[in-house]
Order: sequence, then structure tokens, then C-alpha cells
Amino acid sequence: MPASTTGMPFLGPVPTNPVPIVTRKGTFRRSGNVIFLSALITATNTDVLSGTRLDSIPFGGILVMRFQSNLANASNNYSLTIQEPNGNVPVDSQLVPGNNPALDGVMDERTLFQMSLPASQGGHFIVSLTETGTAAVMYQMLLRPA
Repeated sequence: MPASTTGMPFLGPVPTNPVPIVTRKGTFRRSGNVIFLSALITATNTDVLSGTRLDSIPFGGILVMRFQSNLANASNNYSLTIQEPNGNVPVDSQLVPGNNPALDGVMDERTLFQMSLPASQGGHFIVSLTETGTAAVMYQMLLRPA
């Protein structure tokens, strides 16, 4: 393998086409569009996705939503409401799990809240995070092809 000017091995140019991935059935498909959003919120937000790339779903797929608060007690917490584009409300004023008061923005796989919902092109999910007291909440959204 030829060396680059930095002394590191040259692995070749980065491919411009999406990289094929293996699905659960063992067949190959191209990884298409993927959109990832994340933010740390420190105040009530009644429409988290408004004004983002997921304000209007650009392509049909699966929307994976993850939430983790730093606090989840009686006086300091966040509640979560999710309304689907068709009006269904699968999550209504539910407490976002807490992690550690000293770790704003850290998501712990063991305790975070995660939900995956089908998303149709042009739809708008209303994700509302309501603060009680003083807390912070981290969210991550991933839209991937179905």
C-alpha cells in the first residue's frame, strides 16, 4: 500500500456512492439518505422539529427518537409529548428518564427513552418537551429509509 505525505497508509479515494450495507435478510441495499439531528434543550419547547431539516419529512422512512434528561424528580424534570402527522398521540406527557445531574447532554443507553415510528414524506411530527423546575434534556432524531 503506498504511503501518503503524512506517513499514514493511503487507502484510496473516498467513494462518492453510498456504501452497500447488509440487511437482516442478508441481502445488500444501498444506504440512502439519512438525517440526524441532536440538541440540548434547557427550556420548554412545544415543537422541537420546527425549523429543522425534519420540519417536513423529506422522504419516507423510520424516525428514531431518543431522549434523556439530566434530572427526573418531582420538582425538576421534562415531560414528553409526541404527535404523529395523522394526529395520533403515542406519547402524552410522559416523564423523560433522568441520568445524572452533573452530566447535561449525556445519553445513557441503559436509561434513555427511545421510540421508532414510521414517517411518510411531507409529514410533520410535533415533539413537545415541557420543563418543570430546572433541568436539561438531550434529544437525538434519526430519519432513515425503511
